[in-house]
This record gives sequence, C-alpha cells and structure tokens, in this order.
Amino acid sequence: MSHRRKKYLSVGLAGVLCSTAFLGLTTAHADGKNNLTLPGMRDRPHTPDNSFTRMFPELPPYAPPTDAAREQAKKLGEKGGVIDAVDNLTDPIQSITNPAVFSPHNPDNPNMTAGVTFFGQFLDHDITLDPRSPLLERSNPRKTTNFRTAAFDLDSLYGEGPQGSPELYDLSSGEIKMKVEAIPGSELVSRKGAIRFDLPRDPNNTAILGDSRNDEHVILAQFHLAILRFHNAVIDHLRADPAHADQSAEQLFKKAQRQVR
Repeated sequence: MSHRRKKYLSVGLAGVLCSTAFLGLTTAHADGKNNLTLPGMRDRPHTPDNSFTRMFPELPPYAPPTDAAREQAKKLGEKGGVIDAVDNLTDPIQSITNPAVFSPHNPDNPNMTAGVTFFGQFLDHDITLDPRSPLLERSNPRKTTNFRTAAFDLDSLYGEGPQGSPELYDLSSGEIKMKVEAIPGSELVSRKGAIRFDLPRDPNNTAILGDSRNDEHVILAQFHLAILRFHNAVIDHLRADPAHADQSAEQLFKKAQRQVR
C-alpha cells in the first residue's frame, strides 16, 4: 500500500472514529443518571421524529470495521503520526506569540476567529441532547431521543418557559426577566466601578440554567450570561417604548423572546 493511500485511509478512519467518539462524549450516564440540570426536559413528550441519525446513512463505510483497521486508527494520535503537527511544545506562550518558529506546520486560520468554537458549542447545546445513553457503549441513533428541539430556538436558555421552568426567571421587577447574579465586590476591581455578573447558582455553586452544559467552562458560561442579560435589556428597551405601555408582562416577554431568538 502506498504512503499516500495509507495517509488517506488514516484520515478516513479518523473521521469514522471521531464521529463515533463525538456521539459518545455528548451523552451522559444511562437511565438519566448524570449531573445535568435540565429544567422540564426529562418530562418533555417524546416524538418519533425527534431522534438522532447518521450523516449520509446510505454511504458505504470507508473501511471495513476490522481489528487491523482499528489498530491503524489508534496510531493516529501517536507522536510523529499523520495528525501530529510536530510543534515545538517547550513553551506554550511562544506557540501562540511566535507560531512561525514554534508551530510552523499548524498555522491559525485567518478567516475564523477563536470565538466561533464557543459559539458552535453553545449552538450544539441548543439543538442536541442525549442524557440517557451510556458512555462508551454503542447506541442506535434512530432509537435515541433528542431532548432538544432541532432548531436554534434557545430552549437551552428559556427552558420550558416561565411556567415550566420558574427557577430560571426573575419576576421581582414585574417583568419576566432571566435570573443573573451580581458578583459581590466586583465593582471594586472593575473599570469605572462596573458591576460584574455571573450565572445564577444554588448553594452548591451549581449553575441554574436551561442546560447546565453551558457552565462547562468560563467562556461558554459568560456567553450564556451575555444572552441572559441581552434578553433583560430587550425587555427594558421594549417597556421604555410608549407603544408597549399597555402590554402585559407576558406579552412583552413573548416579544422580547422573539427578538432574542
């Protein structure tokens, strides 16, 4: 087998394994036993069409699922393997600030910012969720319920709405706003004394969200927080408009939700 053929085979196997691993890593423990906070989601009615599937299901496999193919795929991550960029890893700062020397074979994509990664993660959490399939076990996608709607409708933000997920909402102002928490003392260390905010949390410091996966790391958490605060700002903007003076809190909420979405 030629070197080029081996390389293409390795890349093809990488795609197969990565797709399988992605499906597994986005799931949680069996029988719903996991650390996800999912307001109202476990009781969402299941529909036959709301399930996962495979991309290009009619496409034949790139390589037969043999032990030899699996062993070859395992070598992908080895040092000097086909996906090793051979970076100089002695100084992680220099890898970023001096990529021509420390990372010459792994250049940045000038047409894509780093923020795309985290927006993509937020988007994924809004359209896919499988809290029941066991990790590291094969699952049939067509029999796996997607507990999200397959639309970017921000149900990861709004949960089941003010009635179904009241823990996500702040009604203290008379309006239907999303809960956020000011960080005590933050104005003392912020520019111009600005107050900093965090996601709402319970006494165990667990974020109270429509989907707790959005508290996996600080960038994603702050992105979710930004959307929460954006909703609240839209509520204030609409209420300040005399054209909406006679509208109820519920009517204003629906208008704001539509604009945020």
